Amino acid sequence: MKILTNIINLGVTSQLDEHTSKRVRIVNQISIFLFALSIVQLVVALLLSFPKVTIVLFLMVSFASIISPLLNKYEMTIASRVFSICSAYVILLSQVLVFGPELHIQFFLISTVAGPLLLFDKEIGIWKWILVATPALIWIYLEWHFVHSPPLVEIAPDAIFWARIVHNLMLFTIIFVLFSTFTQQSRNHIEDIEQHRMSIETLLKEIHHRIKNNLQVVTSLLALQSIGIKEQKIQNLFKDLKNRINSMALSHEMLYKTDDLERIDYEAYIHKLITGLICSMKDQENEIDIHLNIKQVYLNIDTAIPLGLIINEIVTNSLKYAFKNNSGSITICLRKLNHQNFLMEIGDNGIGFPITEMKAKRRSLGLTLIQKLTRQLRGNIVRDTLKEGTNYIIHFQEITPKS
Repeated sequence: MKILTNIINLGVTSQLDEHTSKRVRIVNQISIFLFALSIVQLVVALLLSFPKVTIVLFLMVSFASIISPLLNKYEMTIASRVFSICSAYVILLSQVLVFGPELHIQFFLISTVAGPLLLFDKEIGIWKWILVATPALIWIYLEWHFVHSPPLVEIAPDAIFWARIVHNLMLFTIIFVLFSTFTQQSRNHIEDIEQHRMSIETLLKEIHHRIKNNLQVVTSLLALQSIGIKEQKIQNLFKDLKNRINSMALSHEMLYKTDDLERIDYEAYIHKLITGLICSMKDQENEIDIHLNIKQVYLNIDTAIPLGLIINEIVTNSLKYAFKNNSGSITICLRKLNHQNFLMEIGDNGIGFPITEMKAKRRSLGLTLIQKLTRQLRGNIVRDTLKEGTNYIIHFQEITPKS
């Protein structure tokens, strides 16, 4: 079985792409199949004392069928495909010349099935259709011919009977062996794919881990840089910048800590994000509650990061201006509307944010960032004036990464 596998993989190198490698293996498999059948018919001809002309013919066919794997070994893949089909036709012709219409139908099926498999690509153009159509025309002609004429080589009826039995048994045996080999190859291929997938997942996790660590290094540098700054306004700017970076780092952290490397459980993400903001901006005795209404919302990183920055800005403003005596609640409701569209309602029950003051601060970095990120998510944001405090309604779409 190992020898058979080595022959099937003859000519498959690391330089070949997956498509070509598959074609090479198919050619080698069919060449082995044809070689085995031609050897069987040669043995049958010897055992049943066929005329010498048939033995010479079958011997030539046997050698012809092994040329295709050799062509693959020397990277002549197109020539190997063409020669493999031609070998099938030669075997068909030799069977017809000796046996007449008794046995050649199976070789016709082999050649017509193998033709599209081997040659269904753009490398030889219209010639593939000529090579596939040729055996059909030969078969039709020979079926008509042998209705009126005997085979060219006279074989005794008993010899024909035993030849048919041996050929059919050998045909089933070879099909079983090749099927077993193909099944084993498929298992090995699946295992290789699984190992490749696991290595890619490990690599992606490592990438997300390193991105998260690098972002944390940036926040640490900002913290060190802000130590010598005495102006509270600039200190607050540094703190806001660190919170924005942390919101992005949190996305990468959640990706490498979970099995799903494509999507983030956004309920867990938002809860962790807001909890971190409250801890960094308020004292430990605060009475700010978090109310989340998010059920099974999973977003890719291209959507999660800009949406996380929007939430970071809105919640930061709430923590700065909305609550007296460090008490109140922040509410976020996020749900999926259809295939790509989402609706998020976010806000607080604090003292509110007057519209006149909001117009005056429209050019602030926070509000500008919210508007730009909302447009990036192909959405829109409106102020919800029917609720107590400061609340927003945001429609947005999940961004599909470009391949």
